[in-house]
Amino acid sequence: MPRSKVATLDQALAKCHDGMTVMLGGFTNVGSPNKFCRALADTGIKDLHIIANDAGNDKADGIGTFIVEGRASSLVASHVGLNPKVAEQMNAGTLAVTLVPQGTLAERIRCGGAGLGGLLWFTDVDGHKESLRRYRDSLIARCRRLGVKFQLGTTATKEYIQQMHPDAVICAVGSSPARPPIPGIEKAHHALYCYDKPEAVGKKVIMIGGGLIGCETGYWLADTGHQVHVLEMREDLAMDALPSHRAALLPRMAKTMTWNCSVTVTEVTENGVKFTSQDGQEHFLEADTVLYAVGQRANRADAQALHTAAPFVREVGDCIRPANITKAVYEGYHAALDI
Repeated sequence: MPRSKVATLDQALAKCHDGMTVMLGGFTNVGSPNKFCRALADTGIKDLHIIANDAGNDKADGIGTFIVEGRASSLVASHVGLNPKVAEQMNAGTLAVTLVPQGTLAERIRCGGAGLGGLLWFTDVDGHKESLRRYRDSLIARCRRLGVKFQLGTTATKEYIQQMHPDAVICAVGSSPARPPIPGIEKAHHALYCYDKPEAVGKKVIMIGGGLIGCETGYWLADTGHQVHVLEMREDLAMDALPSHRAALLPRMAKTMTWNCSVTVTEVTENGVKFTSQDGQEHFLEADTVLYAVGQRANRADAQALHTAAPFVREVGDCIRPANITKAVYEGYHAALDI
């Protein structure tokens, strides 16, 4: 039997914590979960990220409860005009508001629930990636308008695909995070873990790997109140970034983060990281959470298994060699032209 997604009020409240994201139904307080909103506010919860159609009203009921009582730090909604507290808090700098047309908001929610967009799911969390999130959402929306069918929760084996008798297969199965062969690395998590479980990331964070993913993730963590130190084996940070991007990113990092380059990490311990500097000196840094971002590995086996699934098969994107979105889109476009 499938597990029920219905929870009692007490069960729902037990899963809530400061800083979490809450998506609430309703339309100008009609259909809003008022009892839940009141009960959640009464727990003393704070720093909520609210997703809703609107901001309710300026009374302490429904969705407006979290705004009126100052328990929300951000709001994504389509309409805020009935709650003047939103404008007050926006102007005071205590509430970050993202206004999204209703149709776009509905599409974002649907995409998030469906899991479309591959690795770009983290853009729903990282506020620095708003433009990338919009690009992802626009691609998914265009596909839906053109009648593209999405079949989720399915393993695309050669046998399964052949049953559909396709004329062409474009293989875009991506890549997986590389795990460095460092003693104790099982105590660490990949960088994207912090987007999936931000509440589990401690105050002091060490990021092993100072490429673009490590730097951008570290910068987001620092911007959300964490103390971040990056350890990089190369002579400088973000060497894989475009020059213009790197020139903008590094000065911002310098204001909120610290790092060591030209180092070799030798062990991840229960409470930190051991590493050796270029002069051979051994060092230890304490950390509550250790993350790593040392590149991606192409999912070659998955891609190669589909080579005879159709008369025309073309690989695109990271399953050939991990690169960037621009390259993946370019390859996908030209693969479609060649069919």
